[in-house]
Amino acid sequence: MRFYNVEAETAPEVTGSKNGVYSVEIKDRHSFASMEDKGIWKDYCTENRRDKSRVLLNHYVPLDTALLTDPITFFPIGKRIEQLDFMAHAPYVRGLQFLVTQRVYEVISKYRLPVHSKVLAKIDTFDQSYYLIGFPLLGADAYDFDKSTFWDHRSGTHVRFRDAEDYETAEYERLTASAQSLYLNERVEYDIVKTTKGVFFSSDIIGKFEREGITGYRIAEGVLEN
Repeated sequence: MRFYNVEAETAPEVTGSKNGVYSVEIKDRHSFASMEDKGIWKDYCTENRRDKSRVLLNHYVPLDTALLTDPITFFPIGKRIEQLDFMAHAPYVRGLQFLVTQRVYEVISKYRLPVHSKVLAKIDTFDQSYYLIGFPLLGADAYDFDKSTFWDHRSGTHVRFRDAEDYETAEYERLTASAQSLYLNERVEYDIVKTTKGVFFSSDIIGKFEREGITGYRIAEGVLEN
């Protein structure tokens, strides 16, 4: 099955955000119901930053939402921010990729998902419920480098990697090449796959998004063949 690289939309004409990067943000002083909630959040972010294994497939550690007393509150960065199903947010936290409405989660929850984080959130002045969600990372050792193709937009050339070691030790220019077609050594039995080159959603989920009129996402460069 073909999977598509999904990102939160950042175009100002769609999101209403002038910075073209993110639309809502966490504010340390206002986003948490208590100092305890803030501490739990900070600890999770710090542990994921220090220990990459916590975000890997088969080792993923979800945020324990039972410890939080209230949803995390995000704040729009301007008055014209649009209410979308996918919201580009800040700050970036390793292991957490998307801020989505409840109806997005209701769609994806009907498909095969790996263990993941699902953190109740809200956006100040918005009337919809949101979740901050994150999926485990599939490491480069799962890639079939004989079949996978990468493209360096700066030089306009294809980039090849011999194996996972060559990929992980590559210089910056090679490592940042875009994945045009990403193949795996073995089939992964999930409909959402997080890789070093993006988060890929199955064509079944994308089709459902289109039928349901889900907003705020875009299909980025690259496909995953699984």
